[in-house]
Amino acid sequence: MLFGIGGKLLYAATRVALPPLALAHMGLAEYGLWAACFVLVGYLGMAASGFTLVYLRGTARHHAAGDTAAIGRLLSTGMLAMAALATLLLGALALGMPLLLALFQVPAEQQAVARLLWLGAAGVFLADMSLGAFANVLHAIGRVRQEQQVWVAAFVGETLLIVALLQGGAGVLGLLAAFALRYVFSASANAVLACRALPGLRISWRHFEPGLLRSFFGFGAAMQLSGLWATALHSAD
Repeated sequence: MLFGIGGKLLYAATRVALPPLALAHMGLAEYGLWAACFVLVGYLGMAASGFTLVYLRGTARHHAAGDTAAIGRLLSTGMLAMAALATLLLGALALGMPLLLALFQVPAEQQAVARLLWLGAAGVFLADMSLGAFANVLHAIGRVRQEQQVWVAAFVGETLLIVALLQGGAGVLGLLAAFALRYVFSASANAVLACRALPGLRISWRHFEPGLLRSFFGFGAAMQLSGLWATALHSAD
């Protein structure tokens, strides 16, 4: 419990410290483009909120029954379904980019950077929504501390990378690179820990089970709509 609280306090401290550091190495306009990434990511994240609840509930139930094969089928189905959904969402974002650039009033000379940042950040986040299922597995089987340790190591590593890249003159693209490497590390580490905790866990397209889609797009969709409504209200506020 103390580790979790300490991790959250440390995370809050890094998030407070990073904006002044970033602004010392780039203009406000560039940093504003980076901040806008997370407005978009907030809405994209709603696509995974229902999946997370299905992973947690299903994994906990199958783990209690000692059915590792069922966990493999659940993850294989959810990850493949999310990968397909993520591809559609990223395509829609790319098609809607001219509208978004106009909505955010991005000057013509900054539009190329904005496209790279927004599509890059969205791509990283959407990839993590599929591969990040292993973090939910660790949480569901009671390995919460391990999942939190990976999270702390990931954001601390991201912070150090940001400092190094900004000092090296990478500018706003350095923020994107550090963001991507953070999620590559966390997804890989959680996958290794989940497979160690559940010997025999297998993830493959061969384990895709169409019948499980009802859970992801039925119960999961209801949770997604609730989260989307809350996000929209927050944005309006």
